[in-house]
Amino acid sequence: VCLVLTGYLDAAEKWFGQAEELLRTVTAPERRATLRVHTIPSYRSIIARFRGDFAAAIALSQRGLDEVPEGLIRDRGVALLFLSHAHFHAGNTETAERVLQECMQCTLASGHMTAYVNACHHFAQLRVLQGRLHEAAAVYERAILFVKEQTVPVYAGTERAGRGDLQREWNQLEAAASEI
Repeated sequence: VCLVLTGYLDAAEKWFGQAEELLRTVTAPERRATLRVHTIPSYRSIIARFRGDFAAAIALSQRGLDEVPEGLIRDRGVALLFLSHAHFHAGNTETAERVLQECMQCTLASGHMTAYVNACHHFAQLRVLQGRLHEAAAVYERAILFVKEQTVPVYAGTERAGRGDLQREWNQLEAAASEI
């Protein structure tokens, strides 16, 4: 994942391919689930998305979701997040909206706070694309409140930057500068 995020897509793809091949040789189903081989297609979908191959990103994300073992709600939430990103960037707004709603429920239920805030951000961005700015602002407000309520720090910030961008759009420049 670090290779993907730092732009070394070819190296990441090679590593994912080797890891997937190696992990698939493990025979005991419990051991395979423990190794989380099911996460690899979802992470590979990021590479496809970065390369602009949205059809592959959607297919890989869907495969990752389909391979999540029963009962791993946190992993299901992450797979839904990647699938929502693929649909969002492909312009499939109706599907992205449906997947994001399920993702937010799943990540919140699983306690994966970072994924939940990320899903909220993308849901708000979807509302912005739809011209529903006040609804986007409400999503950001709920996310900001959610982050404040947590006793453990949550990797966050997009909710404030997103709200700041809306404030900029509404010419509330001082408030926007503070948020962003």
